[in-house]
Amino acid sequence: MKRVLGFAMFCIALGILLMMLIDNEVAGFFLAVGLMFVGYQLFCCGGGKKK
Repeated sequence: MKRVLGFAMFCIALGILLMMLIDNEVAGFFLAVGLMFVGYQLFCCGGGKKK
């Protein structure tokens, strides 16, 4: 559990730094939505169908 929380905190910090570098709020919004979708797919559906 500590590793998952550490990874989440690292990703949040990386996102904060990325948004500091991106001045365009619209591009940042679409980037965040896209990454949330990819993260959800990897977290929930990443393993494929198990038989």
